[in-house]
Amino acid sequence: VRMVEALLFAATEPLDMQSILAHVPDGVDLTAVLNELEQTYAQRGVNLINIAGKFSFRTAPDLSFIMEQ
Repeated sequence: VRMVEALLFAATEPLDMQSILAHVPDGVDLTAVLNELEQTYAQRGVNLINIAGKFSFRTAPDLSFIMEQ
């Protein structure tokens, strides 16, 4: 979980599953890891989102007004 979290935070663009899997140990259940991260971040200032099959951390929608200021 921590490895995937670090990859997503450091990425300059959304990552697809194949790109993530290339950087984690064999046998990792990436779907489960992404679900765990999605749940962990659901109530935080950033959320894990899926954009056309690619994953990225983005500002939570209810806080988007902060980015507009």
